[in-house]
Parts: sequence; C-alpha cells; structure tokens
Amino acid sequence: MRSGELPTGLGLLIKAKGQESKTNLTFDRAQCSHILSGGETRTFVVPGKNTLRPGNYLLSPFAPPRFTAISRGITNNNRIELPLESAGPTANGALPTLTVLSG
Repeated sequence: MRSGELPTGLGLLIKAKGQESKTNLTFDRAQCSHILSGGETRTFVVPGKNTLRPGNYLLSPFAPPRFTAISRGITNNNRIELPLESAGPTANGALPTLTVLSG
C-alpha cells in the first residue's frame, strides 16, 4: 500500500473500548454543507506475537474506512437518505500507524 492510500480490506479486527469527545456541528454556506468535527479515544490490547507479527499497521475504527450513509434535508430530526452512488463520496486522509517491534 502506498503512502496516503486507505486500506480496502477487512484486516485484523481487534475489540476496543471507546469514548467520543464533544462534537461541533457548523454550517458552511459556501459549500452548502454541515461540517461535523470531533474525536474519539479508543483503548485496546495489542495481540500477541502469534497474531500480530513485527511491522507497521494502520489503525481504523472501521474496516475498511468508508462512507456508510449520506443524507440531506435534516429538518425536525428527519433525514432523507441518499444512495451513496448518487453523491460519489471519497474518503481521503491518513490513519494512525502502530509499529510492532520484534522481541
């Protein structure tokens, strides 16, 4: 996988406990869109060497990272779901890396 590419496969699933931080929702008039920002903290135990060999691993709460739903017309807590294909969403960015050392 080249730098900057997001994985497309399932990978290794590891259970984690998480907590979300306070989110902030703003409206961008220029893009006519809502922007949701926030964060999460997840805690997990690194699997043993029989499961996870030395190397670099990308971490993601979703496998693979992707859009799962798109909606429009949020009024009175009602959303109109759109087919993902009609919006053509793309996922860009980077994931944190976990480096497992030998030993």
